[in-house]
Amino acid sequence: MQQPPYYQLGQNQYHQPYHTQPQTSYPQWAEPPLTPQPPVPPPLMKKAQKGQEALRALIIVSLIILIPSIGYLYWPQITTALISIEPSCTVGITGTAATITIQGWQATQDCNNLFSGNQGPNALQIDPTKVYRLDSPPGEPVICQVDRGGLRITVRDEGILKLVGNAMCQAILSPTPQPSS
Repeated sequence: MQQPPYYQLGQNQYHQPYHTQPQTSYPQWAEPPLTPQPPVPPPLMKKAQKGQEALRALIIVSLIILIPSIGYLYWPQITTALISIEPSCTVGITGTAATITIQGWQATQDCNNLFSGNQGPNALQIDPTKVYRLDSPPGEPVICQVDRGGLRITVRDEGILKLVGNAMCQAILSPTPQPSS
């Protein structure tokens, strides 16, 4: 009886049948002995895993380099965006077109200080009876804009001389007096 070619040894080491015909003859009732399976080659995943780890490391290093450099390049836009979400309040001076806009995380507290007469470190020296709260954005031209103590203070005024606005700018720009001890 002719055996199929896949029973012949040495043709394909990975696709050998479980049973092969031995050289010696056995009785029909006995099965031929089992041949050991060839060793399974190791999976190729180790090389792929190394490549994935290298790719992850490259992405992390790129992000560590790119995020600060993008932050540095776009810092003016970032600060403008942050200022736009900060609370602000605008007060007007009675009898004039002068307005003061305070922007910052303490703006509400400083505006309340202007109305109550309490003068905190960031509050302006203004008579509390001469201020009122504005709900609409001011339309007057900007006289000065100062960053002081984490706040952005903008003074606006209109008219020929802009006396009140210039006086407030001068008061804001002058150094604050230190309390004597």
